[in-house]
Amino acid sequence: MRHYHQSVVNPFATTLGEEIFQAGLLPSDTDFRIFRDHGHVPGLDFDFMTTDSPIILNTTNLMKFLEEPFKTQEITCLLWSIANGKELEDPEPYAEGHVIFYDVCGWFLVFYTKTVGIALNYTFSVIGLIAITASVWSMAKKCGQSNLTVAKNFGIIFAIQLVSVLLAIGLNFAMAAFMDAVGSPLVWYGHPWALFGLYVCPTLFGLALLPSLYLEHTRKEILSLNAKSQLFAHSNCVVMILFTIIGTAMGIRSSYIFMLGVLFHTICIILNLLTMFQNKQFLWIFWNIMSQILPFLYFAYLGTFLIRTLIPMKGRGGMSGNPEIHICLLCFVFTWLATGFLTPVLYLFKMTRTITLNKIISENKNLILNEIGEDCKNEVLCKFPFFNHRWFKNRNSAYYFKAETQPKLPYFPKLTLKNKQTSSGKVKYEFQLTGPHHMGIFLAPVENSKISSWTFNTTMLDKNWKPPYFMYMSWGVDSSPYEFFVELETQSSNEPVLEIGIGGHWIFEPELFTEEYKQFLGLFPKFV
Repeated sequence: MRHYHQSVVNPFATTLGEEIFQAGLLPSDTDFRIFRDHGHVPGLDFDFMTTDSPIILNTTNLMKFLEEPFKTQEITCLLWSIANGKELEDPEPYAEGHVIFYDVCGWFLVFYTKTVGIALNYTFSVIGLIAITASVWSMAKKCGQSNLTVAKNFGIIFAIQLVSVLLAIGLNFAMAAFMDAVGSPLVWYGHPWALFGLYVCPTLFGLALLPSLYLEHTRKEILSLNAKSQLFAHSNCVVMILFTIIGTAMGIRSSYIFMLGVLFHTICIILNLLTMFQNKQFLWIFWNIMSQILPFLYFAYLGTFLIRTLIPMKGRGGMSGNPEIHICLLCFVFTWLATGFLTPVLYLFKMTRTITLNKIISENKNLILNEIGEDCKNEVLCKFPFFNHRWFKNRNSAYYFKAETQPKLPYFPKLTLKNKQTSSGKVKYEFQLTGPHHMGIFLAPVENSKISSWTFNTTMLDKNWKPPYFMYMSWGVDSSPYEFFVELETQSSNEPVLEIGIGGHWIFEPELFTEEYKQFLGLFPKFV
């Protein structure tokens, strides 16, 4: 991160994104992970994001990327800095440890070690609690009530605020479950604006409902509306302190986002105490709003970019998780962080305590879905040429659209049996394959046969994966035939022992797309 900080003028990095990826919530594996995990080859994994969506590098958009000088210049400077860094001379001292890092709206990068992060989180949490205690004491002194009386009121308000936060989370989860139940998940995939109605509004509703009811029913009590509104802001800070402490204790480095919320509200409290605005009607609002400008901008910036990054990526996750839950949780967190200390200001206005509900209408497309496996029980994978391992892994829960118009392909993949060798209990086939630049090989041994060896990586055989097996292959410039062998253990070499399927894909030839297929693609966002 030190090299990144020194080399990149406009940083775009966050620990939260790193931990989301490490938790498996961001399905963006690249070849880098294969080299790192299986080949133990170190390196750097680069990705970039345009104003439209995250981009996976291919030949076309790689050239567009390289045509933008500021990007290549920053990457070149970063690589040069790392290559000449002292870390490569003796990497052992730097082999372990984590860093907390985040950019501030692309202006500058903040980073520090995990140990420093733990100290900061606990320190600001303690300072925040001290500041809140001083504020409550000052409030009790001003209204002429005992500290115990005001503390009891603060305890009630804190409980209401804590329940409100949990209610907001519950409403979002309920909305996500409802969208799944009615068969309309991922409505936001093509219409990101729908997230505001689906998850942002329920968050605001959940956060404001109970406080609004409480203030309406306690208008004639000793504490003024100003005091109660400030106590709700303080109680929100205490909830964030709890999240900060619990997250830090669990080793979650992304807890820094809650620490930032605590930090800026603590600054607000201190300024209100120093200027004595706290006990003057409405003047405390000035420092409350001023102290939330930077946090609001940062959390809105970070939340927007994370959601815009996750939306396209969630289309790749298959059945590995429920994207509706992930997105709704992310919307809750950043809505709460951005508005949690601003909503108490709105409690001062009676009109804002009137709740209105809006209905969101989503557009439905009339498409006939067919389940895979309905009419192809006797074929290897129903003759479906799955494109990659994600499609293959999710095949039992997949659907397809039957094409009325077949594309006119220039040629088909060609598989040639070059040689067959038999020995006691074994048979070995040698093949030659030619075809387009993306192909899939599907292998399924028949009954009483077992694949014992082949040209490919042996992980599937060593770990006894259940057939059929799938191999994905692609080529760029070199289109020479691909040769491979498959060896099987069998009781009889004269009987069929292996079913093999070949799938070919033409993905860079738009002239082969049928009108029906083009219309189908038009139903999806541009990044698809």
